[in-house]
Amino acid sequence: MRKKTYEEIKHYIEEENDKGCKLETSKEDYINTHQKLNLRCKCGTPFSVSFHEIISKNKLQCNECGFKISGEKQKMDGAFVYNFYIERDLIPQFKPEDYKNAKIKLPYICSHHLGVVQYISYDNLKHNKGCKYCIIDKNRSVREQGYKKIVEDKGYIYVGTIYKNKVTYYQYKCPKHLEYGVQEISSSNFKDEGCVLCGREKQGLNRRVKIDVIKNVFKNRDYEYYEGNDYQGNTSPLKYKCNKHPELGWQETTYANIKRAKTCIKCIYEGISGENHYLWKGGISPLHNYLRYKINDWKRDSLKQYNFCCGITGIQSNNLVVHHMYGFNLILDEVLFELNLDIRKEINLYSDKELLLIENLLVKKHYEYGLGIPLLPYIHDIYHKVYGRGNNTQEEFNEFKIDYLNGKYNDLKEVS
Repeated sequence: MRKKTYEEIKHYIEEENDKGCKLETSKEDYINTHQKLNLRCKCGTPFSVSFHEIISKNKLQCNECGFKISGEKQKMDGAFVYNFYIERDLIPQFKPEDYKNAKIKLPYICSHHLGVVQYISYDNLKHNKGCKYCIIDKNRSVREQGYKKIVEDKGYIYVGTIYKNKVTYYQYKCPKHLEYGVQEISSSNFKDEGCVLCGREKQGLNRRVKIDVIKNVFKNRDYEYYEGNDYQGNTSPLKYKCNKHPELGWQETTYANIKRAKTCIKCIYEGISGENHYLWKGGISPLHNYLRYKINDWKRDSLKQYNFCCGITGIQSNNLVVHHMYGFNLILDEVLFELNLDIRKEINLYSDKELLLIENLLVKKHYEYGLGIPLLPYIHDIYHKVYGRGNNTQEEFNEFKIDYLNGKYNDLKEVS
């Protein structure tokens, strides 16, 4: 770059830039553009500056005038920044003159989250950063849309999402079971599981006995199965006709009952006479009585389970009877069947090894079928007066409990 002449410098300072400055250094004193030149500000204040500083910093005024110009510029920039915050739905908690530069964090309140003072620099705000709560809400909204799609893709009605111990839970309703209300399940389990009732129905279908098996049971009982039956489960009413007693016409039973024993009225009467009766003294009764004392541990566990209280009235007593929810005679029949042992008239007709096998399997099956229900003796007597002894079931007991609490057997209480 060639050396500038004194005239060129003087022209640049006094004429090209309308700043009102005058060059006071004489032509004789001028050496080059690096030396300090004496100038007089338009306010009359003298100051010194090199020509390079004039070019690079536009310094054509004294320090005091420079501060005034800088302050005016800063004030103008502060107003712009102040309005910029307002345009972003932020309420500034600073004055325009508080703005110094784009890096300083300035206080504000988000119009969507009042009451919380936050800080952000103008530089960050320009780059689409802002209220952290709005950002969280936006991200959550995006996640919610994703969760909603996951739930609706499985055919459910999306309700919402909650978080427990850093685990995401979906809240939803099943269109098939709206009466069940809002259900919730963790996102990790939702992939394989869903509506509780749908799951139970599916499980029920998987466990449901095949119709061919049911027909075969009726056939083995020498019964004719009615093809118009609507089988829905073990307790569904099923029509049949006994081939030995066709005069009785179509009778009704359930698969739960028919798989245990014959249910034809006349077949039952024929089966409970003489040696066929389960209480016949010359048959299984001695074995039955012998084994009653082998389940004492099961009885104690049943009493402890109910805290020595009656399973119907809740009354605590030292004189309770443990009722079998699944009949003792039914369990004993299964034990003898599985061990391939017949019914013998006397206990001594069984070997010690056979008795031990019977006893161990009997106790095991008692626990498999579940603990018994402690009852006050008079309630236990009423139950067997109503439903008889032997072949008792859970369904019968549930029915009896409801009827008893509703006062159906008040007359029998007095008799007992």
